[in-house]
Amino acid sequence: MPYTTIALVDAELQAHAASDDLHAAGFPASAISVVFPEQDPADSLLHASAEQTATASGDAASRDEAGSANASAAVPGSGRMRASGPILTILSGLGIRAAPDGMVRSLTGMGLPVDEARHVTTRLNSGDILIAVRTDEEACSNLVAEILRHHGGRDISQSAWPRAVPPPIDPA
Repeated sequence: MPYTTIALVDAELQAHAASDDLHAAGFPASAISVVFPEQDPADSLLHASAEQTATASGDAASRDEAGSANASAAVPGSGRMRASGPILTILSGLGIRAAPDGMVRSLTGMGLPVDEARHVTTRLNSGDILIAVRTDEEACSNLVAEILRHHGGRDISQSAWPRAVPPPIDPA
């Protein structure tokens, strides 16, 4: 069963340290999402050099040292955000970006209950940083929560959600 484990941190250094420890523990970059509220538009990307930066549809995109995509985009209802990891796919969906509650929808798409997604979105709008990690086992989700807690993570949430179940076959 897939799990999404999330936490909020106060500072970019905490987010980077947590991400580094998650990578060291064997979690791939493709499982880790980080969302930063964009405070300074001039500093729109983490770890991006001039030749790595590309512009598409007004949104900046790059890759960090680990090969994870980074993007800076306007998220309706949340302002400009920098993001990396699987959440980028969700945020870049046309329906999500056009919705006034785009971040809430993105987070519920990752398995969070709506109330928690709203709380996280409110905290992001207040300047907190979100770290979300997708795992396939409860033990891995527990390890993620421990690593995030070690780095000052708060409002830690672990959400399990069932995989899609094929519809029953009609014997008719």
